[in-house]
Amino acid sequence: MALQKTRGDKSPIAGLSVREFEIFCMIAEGFTVAEIGKRLSLSAKTIANYVTQIKAKLGVSTSAEMARLAIRNGFLKA
Repeated sequence: MALQKTRGDKSPIAGLSVREFEIFCMIAEGFTVAEIGKRLSLSAKTIANYVTQIKAKLGVSTSAEMARLAIRNGFLKA
């Protein structure tokens, strides 16, 4: 999945950094914090911090909401 930012993009996803978007996609796909940490060679605590930041930026509180947001924006197939 590629993050494509365009001028005037009103999607909250456009406000994510490249790393945040990568983690957002993995969470939306159902990967755990530990699995993402292992894949990206980062600690689970670091990934958990990213997830907290991502949720705040997107205005969501659960991973399920992140998945729904990903589906609505075409980053994940239902």
